Amino acid sequence: MSFNSLMHERNIYKDRPDFAKIAIDYPEFRKYAIPNRKGKLHVNFNDPNALRMVTRVLLKKDFELDVEIPDGYLIPTVPQRLNYILWIEDLLTILPKNSENVSGIDIGTGPCAILSLLGSKKNGWHFVSTETADEAVQWAKKNIENNNLESHIKVAKVNKGKVLHDVMVENVENFDFCVCNPPFFENKDDIRKKRPRIREKLELFAKKDEIFSDGGEVSFVKQLLKDSLILKDRIRLYSSMFGKKKSFIEMLKELQCIEGISYTKTEFCQGNTIRWGIAWTFIKDVNFEKFYIYRLKDQSHRSLKKLNLLLFIQLVGN
Repeated sequence: MSFNSLMHERNIYKDRPDFAKIAIDYPEFRKYAIPNRKGKLHVNFNDPNALRMVTRVLLKKDFELDVEIPDGYLIPTVPQRLNYILWIEDLLTILPKNSENVSGIDIGTGPCAILSLLGSKKNGWHFVSTETADEAVQWAKKNIENNNLESHIKVAKVNKGKVLHDVMVENVENFDFCVCNPPFFENKDDIRKKRPRIREKLELFAKKDEIFSDGGEVSFVKQLLKDSLILKDRIRLYSSMFGKKKSFIEMLKELQCIEGISYTKTEFCQGNTIRWGIAWTFIKDVNFEKFYIYRLKDQSHRSLKKLNLLLFIQLVGN
């Protein structure tokens, strides 16, 4: 069962990619395109090499981005990250216009720097992209250089446990937004709660810094919130993605207790996966209430039933 019909309305992956055509145009992809009984090509997304190739090919085909994804790191999926970028695009239209040049902070950009690359290539946005691990910093710089985007994206090494403090001390300018995809889990005991297949993939194909942080994603985003209470309008829009719905709900409760803040929420629906997003601002007179990106009231009854079922699946999985 797929969430694709519930993707952001401008997401180009609402329709499943034509793997047959991709196999013709990109020879390196062919060995991962497997025919089913009806002869239709599909991809085994449980194979990390296949998933890595799909991400690389989609970035090249649809965004003219040449990205290397090193072994042993999480493999970002393009439809999900594009959903996040499109949501930020929409939210920025609600805020009072600041300047023609849009700038953001990509917290924990990873070796692929995928959110920064997508935002810069698609919209011309400028980024400061942060990382704590030396190896990830070097890979991110390499991917940015390979795409001639050094003038738009600067990678900043920050201390572990710091979210915005280090980068904002080093930069005197203000920013329009920040994006964040924090480590989901607190420790190995936390990851053992996942289904065996997911647990095995995470343990084999992810660095500890990517999936573990003290207190998990709740603690990480709480620190982001604390930083925002100090920085206020130095960043016009704060945001984060969540891998667990219970984390998402906990952070919503935190935001409800803060005066002088406006916030909004969303679901990022793609493939068989749901992620959740929260964004907030300290800018006065910003009204997020009228903004709901998926416009569920316009979805068919069947789509709503599908959403409810898939949300249930996600809750069971977490």
